[in-house]
Amino acid sequence: MLKNRLVADFMLDPNRVEDKKCMEISLSTTHNNVWSNYYKEYLKFGKEEVRANVPSDLTQDKWDALCDLYETTTWKGKSDWNKANRGKNSTGHTCGSKSFIVFYEEVATI
Repeated sequence: MLKNRLVADFMLDPNRVEDKKCMEISLSTTHNNVWSNYYKEYLKFGKEEVRANVPSDLTQDKWDALCDLYETTTWKGKSDWNKANRGKNSTGHTCGSKSFIVFYEEVATI
């Protein structure tokens, strides 16, 4: 009986706004992670040999399309911007002058 209630509570309805938004966020995150992982694979090789080293789960055509994307100035600009932001935030998460952990501990005690 409890199992049936739990299953009923966790049914995703693509017509329901909240469920649709949740699915979009989840799929978008997964999509971005996959592209990021392929980009890491792309960076392992030089420009001449990268297209010959196709990941096992892609076809040559799809890999070539991704390589074309990774070679655009738009992609390179976004990549450089993200690298710069990661460098700025390497000290950890903060909330003003407090570290995230201190801030979290203060909120937890309220």
